[in-house]
Amino acid sequence: MKRLTFLITVVFCLVIAGSVLAERWPIGDGSTAYPLGNNYGEYQNYGGSPYYHDGIDILGYVGEPNYSVSDGYMVYIANNEPLYSGLMIADTYGQDDGWLYWHLTYATIPFNVGDPVSVSDTVGNLADWPVASFHHDHFTRMWFTGSWYEATGNPLEWMV
Repeated sequence: MKRLTFLITVVFCLVIAGSVLAERWPIGDGSTAYPLGNNYGEYQNYGGSPYYHDGIDILGYVGEPNYSVSDGYMVYIANNEPLYSGLMIADTYGQDDGWLYWHLTYATIPFNVGDPVSVSDTVGNLADWPVASFHHDHFTRMWFTGSWYEATGNPLEWMV
């Protein structure tokens, strides 16, 4: 019985360790906290149409590399420079759930749609946000509709 309990404990620890190693923070060394600009569900009204923010804005510096938080496949890339370029990485090929990284410089995205992406791969660099030096990755967990995305909840709740 002790041997079985020991084996179950070891397997459990390996599963937990594998989960922790499977995701990282999208900016920096993967473990250093970065400040958030806007948070998930925060009411936004900048003089246009008000909305609830559907991700987190992780603040960084212009040109700072962003990294994949999990393994997956590139399913969407947008080139709407200078502010609205970004990408989505789905969890598995042909699946619509994944991670969105927004406000990246298009020319720094090293993947094409369909390419496999691994944890910690550089996915692009932060774009120069001209308003109040608010350089950030709009990061969220989402479902891809085929032409756009819908957030599936607070990305901080999805992170290990």
